[in-house]
Amino acid sequence: MLVTLLNCLGAAHFELLEEITKEMLKSSFGVILKTRLPTTSASRAGQPLAMTLRRYTEKAFQPNITFEELQERIQAGKPDSFTLIDVREPGELREGIIPTATNVPLSQFADAFAANHEDFEDKLGFEKPATSDEVIVYCKAGARSAAAMEYLKSLGYARVRNYPGSYMEWASKTMK
Repeated sequence: MLVTLLNCLGAAHFELLEEITKEMLKSSFGVILKTRLPTTSASRAGQPLAMTLRRYTEKAFQPNITFEELQERIQAGKPDSFTLIDVREPGELREGIIPTATNVPLSQFADAFAANHEDFEDKLGFEKPATSDEVIVYCKAGARSAAAMEYLKSLGYARVRNYPGSYMEWASKTMK
């Protein structure tokens, strides 16, 4: 996954990726190191560690949104209830874009979200989400949007979600 994220982000965003990776490792190793293995049975010895790793793995990819939930939310016609951000580069948008989404390329993400509300809106054409707003991010296959989600969390966005199926899943299920 790290190599995929490096390839997606490129060298310009290595510091962001490095920080995200450090945080993921800190939390995962903290969970693993706190796990105590039972000494009663060799067959049961790995169970607590396996359960801890499973819980961490599930947590690491949460909160996610599924295709079905995202489609339902878009069809409900309440675009003000969340902000859907496509983090792909502008050239990738020729393939299509999920309805109601706006584009903030990952290569411009840090600068965009560092801007004040007025500059953000002037540059991107939509209102900067408040840290209390629900934000859903996606890309082509889910790796860049996972990095974007972690970045937004680091800025204090409490209700940020990733659509891991991203545009590839959306297109395969809606363009039949």
